[in-house]
Amino acid sequence: MDMDVRSEAVRRLVARIHEGAQALGVCHLFTGDEDIEGLCGLVLSPWGRDFCQTRCYPTLRGFEACVPFAPERYGVHINRGEVDIIGQERMLLVGRTTGRVRVPAGCGVDIALMHGARVEVELGEDAYALVWKGDTCIRMAGGKLGVG
Repeated sequence: MDMDVRSEAVRRLVARIHEGAQALGVCHLFTGDEDIEGLCGLVLSPWGRDFCQTRCYPTLRGFEACVPFAPERYGVHINRGEVDIIGQERMLLVGRTTGRVRVPAGCGVDIALMHGARVEVELGEDAYALVWKGDTCIRMAGGKLGVG
């Protein structure tokens, strides 16, 4: 896809998501001028995660529209099937995604699940994970956990 066409497609996509979010009472931090990296950063922030999960927004279809722009580079994994994830501190798994997340010793991760996604977490020594699904947070330290 040509860079100008791609940029315009991202602009239209973000504007569409922003319009829907405004109707749901989104905070002022989401301006609608973000690129895909900025949009992913907002979704992965604590307030963005809370907004998206409590309102089930964007819809799965809305998330799917982001796939051509490779949001997984920024921690948002959409309909990726089974995927191994190492080295991302914050992530959102969406739709038909089952993440196998390995957390190295002494590190922590923040994982959100939406629209049926699942996760398996394996923690190194002194590692921790926070797994968010809806309005529930599962805190884990040591061992293995499957959520979905």
